[in-house]
Formats: sequence, C-alpha cells, structure tokens
Amino acid sequence: MSEFSIIFIDDNFNAMSTLVQTMSVEFPQADVSRIFNDPDKGVQYVLDNLDKQMIVFVDWNYKGTTKKGLSVLRSIRERTSLLYVVMMSANQIIQNGVQNSEVIEMMNEDNFYFYDSSTKDDADAVTLVKTILGKWESNFDCVLEQWLLRHPEDNGKVIISQRGVDYTWSDILKEVRMQTQFGRDFERRANQSTIHRYKDMQNNI
Repeated sequence: MSEFSIIFIDDNFNAMSTLVQTMSVEFPQADVSRIFNDPDKGVQYVLDNLDKQMIVFVDWNYKGTTKKGLSVLRSIRERTSLLYVVMMSANQIIQNGVQNSEVIEMMNEDNFYFYDSSTKDDADAVTLVKTILGKWESNFDCVLEQWLLRHPEDNGKVIISQRGVDYTWSDILKEVRMQTQFGRDFERRANQSTIHRYKDMQNNI
C-alpha cells in the first residue's frame, strides 16, 4: 500500500515521462500513477481526495485552453491550504505574459513551491519532494495519520460529539485535511492543548 501520492497535472505527461519515472524510483512508497492531461479532471480528482496525503505537480500552461496553473492552484486553495503544490514550467513565466499580481499571489501561498523544469534536472524536483516529506513529519494531519496507522484499533472510536454529530479519529483526520470549520477548530485546540501540557510539565520540574 502506498504511503502517499504524487499527482501530475500536465498536458504533456504520461507514465513514461522522465519526471514520473524518476519519482517512481526515488520514492517507491509513493503512488505516481495519477497523471492528468486535462487540468479540470486533475483538479476534480484532487478535490475528491483531500482526505489523502498528496503532493501535486502542476504545469503552468495548458495547450488549447486559457487555463493556467494559477487557476488550478486557486481551485485547490478554495478548499484547503494544507496540500503541497509544486508549480512547474520550462519557460520563464515572468516573460510569458504573467502579471506581477499573479506572481505575488503564488509567492504568498502556503505550502507552495516552484520547479524550473527547463533545467531538465529532476534532482531539483526530488529535493522539493524530500523537503515536503520532512515538513510532513511535524504537520498535525500527518502526525495524526501516522498515529492512527500505529493504532488502527482507534480509527473508529468516537472521541467527540458536536451539534449531534459523532466524530471518530478517522473523521477528524478527514475534517482537518479538508479544512472544514470543525477541522480547523479541532487542530487549533489540539495545538493549544499540547502547549499547555508542556507548560504544565515545565512547571512541575
């Protein structure tokens, strides 16, 4: 079973593309089979699977459409800020009719990286994925997921009820990843609780 997925939304990619093959070799624990030439289908797949751990590589331009990578990023960010997105382009986007406001919008995004694919050096992309994997070690949703993998007996346990709805640990992971109001509130309370716990431990030393 794959530990996470690397998704490609690029109209020139297929299973034999160099970057896809490199990711398959460098990260055997990842599912790299999801390749979308149609950006709309790629976005829909991502939004339908926000409860899963993913890294999404997004091309800047798509042939035969006015859609750009920025619109893909916007669609994802309307639903979650947790997902890591890697924008990639073989062209100099600053000289490719891109407005300063668009560049600023991308730079101000959380969990966002840019990969210059014109260098033909997949090592840079591999480094970005490794960086993201390192960040996952401390992200709340990833820590919770790893804990549930070690304690599968707790997945279905109801731990909180709110407004007549029961939430299991598995439900909470999904709510956090989808960035619902409940998920954001739970993560905030959990982080505050951890800080208070360490403060109490310090006071008892």
